[in-house]
Amino acid sequence: MSLGLIALQIGPVACEGEWIPGQVTQERVGEDAPPRLYGLVQGAFSLSNVLIVVRKAGTAEVIATKRADELGEFEFPDLPPGDYAVDVSHNGRTHLGTERLSLQQGFEVELTTGWGTGLCVTAR
Repeated sequence: MSLGLIALQIGPVACEGEWIPGQVTQERVGEDAPPRLYGLVQGAFSLSNVLIVVRKAGTAEVIATKRADELGEFEFPDLPPGDYAVDVSHNGRTHLGTERLSLQQGFEVELTTGWGTGLCVTAR
């Protein structure tokens, strides 16, 4: 009895792996510089289908949205100072990037987040 042909594909695919909340780093760039939020989403197949949503912290009010580029990078250069939450959506699932992110005048904030399982095995 044959089970047929099984092909294994190993590579960065969207998987059900562990979601890792964001790591935030902040850098002072100049007293008069407007706040800037930028970052990277890692570990998902088709990174350009990843949507980053910035909400006012503690609310559902959406302030801005942006698709990640093909490398998973994104940037919000024009957000006003304040406290925000960042969500990441992919394939209909939304994950929390960070619950409270404080943007201040004169600072750039980098958010790195994504799936802890960058490599998954799928069978077809």
